[in-house]
Amino acid sequence: MKIKSKRFFLSIILIWLSGCAAIGVPYSSDPIEKLKSACILFDHDERPLPAEDLIYEAIEICQKTNDTECLAQAFLTNGLFFRSLSLTGRYKNHYVKRGFDDKAVTYETRLAKSDEYFERALALKPKNPKISEIIDKVKRGQSPEGTGRRCFN
Repeated sequence: MKIKSKRFFLSIILIWLSGCAAIGVPYSSDPIEKLKSACILFDHDERPLPAEDLIYEAIEICQKTNDTECLAQAFLTNGLFFRSLSLTGRYKNHYVKRGFDDKAVTYETRLAKSDEYFERALALKPKNPKISEIIDKVKRGQSPEGTGRRCFN
């Protein structure tokens, strides 16, 4: 009886943990850390679902704190997210059927929305050479250097 209850308890914990899309992602209240984690998730780990959540959490924090540098980075990251190859693989059907957290975006319109987020990032920080460089490289089909293949350096 004791073994069954331990197995049951362990099963409940595992089921609960598996419901957390960002398993293995350290918690941070820092929006830049959230964006870095999101980049790793969608750019390296092919886990766009938790990445998308982290991006929107970061956008919300940046907006609440009126941090334009942070918000520009968040918009850039969201633009990169919509162009991520992780959206074209095994998660394509998910996004085609259910869409994105931003309900104005569909799978078919994600690239245009990516450009909108790039424009928003540039509007906030027009003289930031790093943001301009990343956007230019992405639009030319190149992959900028950095921690994420396209995100942070």
